Amino acid sequence: MTIDVPGVVVVDTRPAADGGIMLHLREVAGQTTTLDSGNVKTWTDLESATEVNALGDTIQDGIESLELRPYDVRFVQLRFAPPPQ
Repeated sequence: MTIDVPGVVVVDTRPAADGGIMLHLREVAGQTTTLDSGNVKTWTDLESATEVNALGDTIQDGIESLELRPYDVRFVQLRFAPPPQ
């Protein structure tokens, strides 16, 4: 997976408790920026994205994009489509 957004750093990734992976993101350039499907590339189809808190509790389900303010810290859970048979 790659995130093609200047100033956005993936601090940590880990398996999510209920499937998928959890990303810890940080904006480090001091500029407002937006993540969406156009600048997040994955090795397989993305099924859903959910903004969560540090414990993995849902903040907003089914997000299409995520705005990061200057020096913002966010957590996102990504779920991927099952591989084709």
